[in-house]
Amino acid sequence: MNLKNVIIFLITLAIGLAAFSLMGGETHWSVVWASLLQMRWWQGLVLFLLLFLSIALTSWSWQIILEEEGRKVNPFSLLQILIIGFSLSYLTPLSLVGGEALKAYFVHERLKVSWKKGIVSIVLQEIINFFVVVVLMIAGLAVFFSLGGRVSKKLGFLSMTLLFLFLLFFFLLLLKSNQHKSLIGGLAHSLGLGQILKTDRMKSLLAYEEETLNFFNHRRRDFWKVIGLSFLAYVVIFFQAFFLIYFLMHKWAFSGALITQAFSGISGFMLLPASLGSLEMLEGVAFQALGLSLTMALTFSLVWRGLRLAMCGVGGAIFLWLMRKSGREKLNQFWQAYSYGKSKDS
Repeated sequence: MNLKNVIIFLITLAIGLAAFSLMGGETHWSVVWASLLQMRWWQGLVLFLLLFLSIALTSWSWQIILEEEGRKVNPFSLLQILIIGFSLSYLTPLSLVGGEALKAYFVHERLKVSWKKGIVSIVLQEIINFFVVVVLMIAGLAVFFSLGGRVSKKLGFLSMTLLFLFLLFFFLLLLKSNQHKSLIGGLAHSLGLGQILKTDRMKSLLAYEEETLNFFNHRRRDFWKVIGLSFLAYVVIFFQAFFLIYFLMHKWAFSGALITQAFSGISGFMLLPASLGSLEMLEGVAFQALGLSLTMALTFSLVWRGLRLAMCGVGGAIFLWLMRKSGREKLNQFWQAYSYGKSKDS
């Protein structure tokens, strides 16, 4: 953690608070609180368990990636690590420490997975999850536009350009993995920078890339298992949105769940702490397309974020427990070394 990261976090937090205040000024808070009070405890529990199930499915897909070489990984420990990483990434997207870095550390320290294998597995999971998010986002945006939703031409053009570039990148990953060629190496040679590939740092980077590309092979069963589990994890999130809308408005809204899930994903790309402000503003656009009020959008956003903050609380508790256990082990090692040295002196 350094001063620069702290300043960036405070700036993004200030932006999020400003956006939240602007959104809050357009709503009737008495209606928001009344809607929140109508929810029952068991409804909140159902929604929280759906979030937990989604994370568990993601953990399962990560386990398949880590075990591709035949190494067994404790699924319960891996789930704990994933919840910790989720918590830090959600609270500080432009992170002070780094949710992915923390996951790599715990995978290495607690599961005894090599740094290289741990980092590659995290990169693979992030690429696949991002691909799934984009696909489901397209579905949600398609429904949004079909219901008369509008965005500016510039935003629409930018979105389609980014989507095309991402799909092209994913296609190149599959193509290069099947041909056993390097994306980084090909790019360096095309730019006339082939010499840098001979440096030790680039050789290390190419080794990481080679292991990543080896996984993106349509002939591999574990590749399709990971894709399937990742899709299933986000389908569970869709049902979380589906039931939340029902609990708040007492009506079924399949299209509404697709739209709200898509805009929730977009808000996460804005890298504000806990999607503060960005979630409210984007869900406001989504709810207006559904013919609903900004007040209901704010209510939805508060519950949506509250569930994830509750999971962050679980992640914080797990982190403290693991660090306490790790500290106790180091203390025992120190005491054993001290006792051994004392016995030799006597």
